[in-house]
Amino acid sequence: MTLDFDGACKCPMLTVAELTAAMEGSGRRLTPRTARNWWSFGILTRPERTGLGQGVGTVSFWRNRRVLLQAQIAYDLLGRQVSLKGAAAGLWLVGFPAPIKVVREAFVHQIAGHYRRSRGKSRDGLEEGLWDVVGRFVNRDARGRRGSRKDDQGAALHDLTGELLKLLCGVGDGVPEPGDSRQWAEDTASELLVGIEFLAPFARLNGSSIIPSAQPETVENVVTWISETASLRRQQNAVVDAQPHDWTRARRITRLAIGLLDRAYAAASPQLHAVNRALFTRLAVGWARLVFPVLLAVVRNPRQRQLVTRAIFSATAIVRRGPVQDLE
Repeated sequence: MTLDFDGACKCPMLTVAELTAAMEGSGRRLTPRTARNWWSFGILTRPERTGLGQGVGTVSFWRNRRVLLQAQIAYDLLGRQVSLKGAAAGLWLVGFPAPIKVVREAFVHQIAGHYRRSRGKSRDGLEEGLWDVVGRFVNRDARGRRGSRKDDQGAALHDLTGELLKLLCGVGDGVPEPGDSRQWAEDTASELLVGIEFLAPFARLNGSSIIPSAQPETVENVVTWISETASLRRQQNAVVDAQPHDWTRARRITRLAIGLLDRAYAAASPQLHAVNRALFTRLAVGWARLVFPVLLAVVRNPRQRQLVTRAIFSATAIVRRGPVQDLE
């Protein structure tokens, strides 16, 4: 049976009993009761129902057999401890229908989880919690290089990592005042560049490229982009405030990017591509869920939306054209 990920499949209808049997055949156990829970929540498309005649009863069925693929992806996501809302959001991102209210709530919950993990066990708020995270990271680095978190390298790494995390979370000095964004970006970039330049020789000495050399203009552009688009604060605002057309645009770009990666993978490793379809699907959906709030913030900025769209179409032009393989 051929499953078409992007369009309808010209196949006979699929009943609930056939769905559960097909899931069992693929090594995934799905009971009729669980299937009902899934379509009640929005993870599966709600089936149609028809009578069998002469008081025999009714049967629930789907006209499009791609619901089997939808159920397989949902099963794999839930098996990786993804929440019901998270699974619905992932399925929605790659083209399956799902209630937009559930999808929005899933991304709000996802970003709240990022904040919670960043705060850690600190009772003094997010900014203080970030420094606890930084301290653990610097300690691991010091043990790995057999140094100390208090030596020059450890102290510089502590300051640089802390400033980067504050920037990503949009707290402390990571929030520019209205009208001061340009000067704030220049000042922040200068501070980060000092740490990068100080640590770069240590990284090269240790054979690491974690701290690469950078130009002031590049650092400033990255700082500006993070503060305006990629910080958790901006992601949260985008998820809460985005309009329906923003969601549609971001979803379309996400699907274009996944299709591009799929074609590139198929062209580079045809045999592995066929074998690892389930793995590719889980990774694609997982990364799409993480990146989507950033992309949602991007599409709300006309200039950034145009840059991203041009980049995707330029990349598509250099990938060998051919039919997109079905995700399984």
